[in-house]
Amino acid sequence: MKNNEIVAFNIVLVSSEGTCVDISRTWWIGVEKPNEDTMYARRHANQHMMYNMNILSSGVLLSKLTMNCHKFDNQSLAPKYGCMMHGVGLCDE
Repeated sequence: MKNNEIVAFNIVLVSSEGTCVDISRTWWIGVEKPNEDTMYARRHANQHMMYNMNILSSGVLLSKLTMNCHKFDNQSLAPKYGCMMHGVGLCDE
């Protein structure tokens, strides 16, 4: 780790009974404030997650979910995750 960088980790825990806990955390390490690009990326990622969580509901059709999901802006497309949403055993686990 270096001063004035983002530190992140993602841990997925699955018990023998199938219970899953996904822990993802990021921290800004440093004395300086993050630059505007970093802050914009954080705000945009948060907007993406909160919007998509709000449209999830029991019985929602995948086609409706896909059509109505939050879209990344052009500058956020290159480093994006490989799927819109995922759950245990449904994507890259």
